Amino acid sequence: MEDATSVFRKRADGSRARVVLVRWPRPDVQSVGILVRHIEDGTEGGRKAVVYLPNSPNPLAGMLRIVDLDQLAPTDWNLNDALAFTISRGATSPSGGPGHAGRTGSPEPRAGTDAGACTLDRPRG
Repeated sequence: MEDATSVFRKRADGSRARVVLVRWPRPDVQSVGILVRHIEDGTEGGRKAVVYLPNSPNPLAGMLRIVDLDQLAPTDWNLNDALAFTISRGATSPSGGPGHAGRTGSPEPRAGTDAGACTLDRPRG
């Protein structure tokens, strides 16, 4: 069993979990989340995202949610940015906030990568 901080550490392949915005707790509110991995839910096209939502000011007291991929938006924040934002209750953030860096739509896992790597690409289309 992995310890509670494993979501924040670098993986053996050098990747880290990605910081995303997730529509939570309502569709008109976005929360900072850490995309941990993708899972199959057994339905047609049923990929879901496992997202950890850190609480403020203690990010280890967060919640784990399984959400549809269309509920996520990629950010240009790294894990340190997200944790500083959470711990400071929003008082500290990189300039401009958790912007999308020109990316729109729902994030998709990069083809050919391990779902555990949680990498995101711009949506195809």
